[in-house]
Amino acid sequence: MKDTTFLLAMDYEIENIFDLNDWTLELEKPFKIYAHRKLNTVRIVRTGIGKVNTAAATQFAVLRNSPKRIINLGVVGCINKKFDIGEVKQISECRFFDVDVTAFNYQFGQIPKCDIVNYKLKTTRKETAKVITGDSFVTDQSKFRDIVKLFSPDFIDMELGAIAHTLYINNELGILESYKAPSDYLDHSATKDFYENEKKAFANLRSLASNLLANLKLLLSYPSQRI
Repeated sequence: MKDTTFLLAMDYEIENIFDLNDWTLELEKPFKIYAHRKLNTVRIVRTGIGKVNTAAATQFAVLRNSPKRIINLGVVGCINKKFDIGEVKQISECRFFDVDVTAFNYQFGQIPKCDIVNYKLKTTRKETAKVITGDSFVTDQSKFRDIVKLFSPDFIDMELGAIAHTLYINNELGILESYKAPSDYLDHSATKDFYENEKKAFANLRSLASNLLANLKLLLSYPSQRI
């Protein structure tokens, strides 16, 4: 079975999405890595928060484990109020909201010398969402109003764009999947219920992770199948 690596930003997310009784801490530094006790080609890598940490962790995972499938899970802020809090969505595209080199004729969100602006991810679901990524913890939507007009994002996070860009420069963007669950709306309309909303988001992500691992177990048992 080909290697699968889960990338998550925080210990808090890992502990609320996975049952760590099923995992062994394989490495502490430079990035915490867990190995599944039964699925010996499956890993969890804690990237840390923000684009720099995440890019470094993704590159480390690529060089160390040569994964053929990378799955990013996490909670996010929600921009599109058509989506329910806690509802898990597969991500189809991501883009940076804090990269501006337009003075040199690049598009807003485009990394210099890179011919891609929107990073398209592997998807299997009909209904998907789009994410914008940046190094600011944003609570004021006016700070990214321009990117909303350009890209119509649904969620905002601090990691996915960095994962996508790192895999893109490794010619491996096609192995990336991402599933996100919003814990709050950015207009503060759900702030008072944040902790309950977060519990709902984690419960749904935990159910998803359990299903993904069950499919990986089946694939390990019957390697000729494609799941």
